[in-house]
Amino acid sequence: MKKSIFICCIFLLTLMTQAENAQATELSASDIAAIQKFAEQGNAQMQYNLGVLYARGQGVPKDYYEAAKWLLKAADQGEAKAQTMLGLFHLSGRGVSKDKQKGCDLIHASVKHGNKEAIEVYNKWCAK
Repeated sequence: MKKSIFICCIFLLTLMTQAENAQATELSASDIAAIQKFAEQGNAQMQYNLGVLYARGQGVPKDYYEAAKWLLKAADQGEAKAQTMLGLFHLSGRGVSKDKQKGCDLIHASVKHGNKEAIEVYNKWCAK
């Protein structure tokens, strides 16, 4: 079981590394403020990006609960990468309650939106 959680966390970190606007480059305070502004205005891509930033602690304090809040807002709008990441959060219990069914439902929704990364995740963690 511990090995499965570890592998899930490694995949989660890999997925976060690939996120747009959350590359290894430093973001300025004005960059973060702009992302936050658009996220608060309901832009799903920026909500996803802000969630990734909180999950990584890049330019903002690392906070999985805050990350999950923004990922949920994006996921509710059909942002496939947010659905996958939030699904992984639920599988691992990071920032949200640990809930395999909810996690798999979110990842499945991402698959239906055409997220190719989600197919691999779903097949590995949910399709049993």
